[in-house]
Amino acid sequence: MTDTRSLEPSPDAVRRMVEVLAPRLPGVAARTAERAVAEIPEYGVLDVAEVLEGIQRDLGLAVAALLEARTFTPQDRETMSLIGDTRAVQRLPLEGMLRVYRMTVDEIFRELWAAAEIGELQPFEVLQLTSRVWSYAGPLMDLATAAYRARELELALADSDRRTGLVHELLLSPSAAPASVAAAIGLDPLREVLAFRARTTTPDGPAALLSALKLPGVLDGGIAVPYEGDVIGLAPRRPTLPDAPGVVVGLGPVGPLAALPSSFALATRTVETAAAFGLHGVLTLDRVPLHAMTRAEAELAGLLHARCVRPVLDAPEVLDTVRAFLAHELAAEATADALAVHANTVRNRLHRYEALTGLSLRRLDDLVQLRLALLHQELTGAP
Repeated sequence: MTDTRSLEPSPDAVRRMVEVLAPRLPGVAARTAERAVAEIPEYGVLDVAEVLEGIQRDLGLAVAALLEARTFTPQDRETMSLIGDTRAVQRLPLEGMLRVYRMTVDEIFRELWAAAEIGELQPFEVLQLTSRVWSYAGPLMDLATAAYRARELELALADSDRRTGLVHELLLSPSAAPASVAAAIGLDPLREVLAFRARTTTPDGPAALLSALKLPGVLDGGIAVPYEGDVIGLAPRRPTLPDAPGVVVGLGPVGPLAALPSSFALATRTVETAAAFGLHGVLTLDRVPLHAMTRAEAELAGLLHARCVRPVLDAPEVLDTVRAFLAHELAAEATADALAVHANTVRNRLHRYEALTGLSLRRLDDLVQLRLALLHQELTGAP
């Protein structure tokens, strides 16, 4: 025998159940508003009355649709989207907004079971109405979420445009921009930074370069924005962008914010010079002439490579140690720390390099030849 109580309730049954619930809805809205302001940290900045107004408005629309056994009308949907739009403008988190909706449903369920306890509703009626409440709460939350995300995207684009303009002001102003500009983009006015300018000739273009510079850790909290087909910005240290053909990043010197325009001017000159010689990588202006000479004198650089690098190709640990030795200003101890080996191991490898090549790592002429040979290897990919 079929239990008719488990079937979908008739419109008259729904109307009777809603009539039982309706007088309790003001209390539902009031308790939810108070809970939202008290329990959700970000909602503490709002007045209870403001939160209450939105809850009451949405409850009224949902109850009207429930009584008429219909879906939300276009006008309902537009009105229900107001909460999502408003919370996004207020910069309140989406999860907090959705939590308020869940609180509202929770309070409704409490009231339904309270009505059942005093005989105003039967338990099976509570279950039926609970199902109906969820069938309306889901679309209601979806509408608010969609409105929230649409406004959030619009605000993010506006913020991005404003941020780009402020970075341009910091780097391009003939005189130093005020400290308030740095503060407006979250930059410590007392922190020393360098300016950079990056350019790419790769098919992916500046958009991909901008995305690469924004990856975590690349700029160590710095900022990158588009500018005239390039990417420009500032960072507290040398960007850790991997070396890639077709991509050159020019760096200016590190200094106070007031020196950013001059730092950017040097970064721009570095990029222009490097691009003219077909160089790539992260470069400072003092490094460009050496790279350019290596490119211009390819035959000479090839001969130096044969003399300084080829004899130790079968001993990669020796060549890696020599590179580290040059990078650490000819300091054996610092080189050992960087390679996580003993300083005597470094010295033994350096002596082995000298024995294999006939060069002296204490003679300036030999060091210059070695540096050019290593640059040739980096720029050409020679073994």
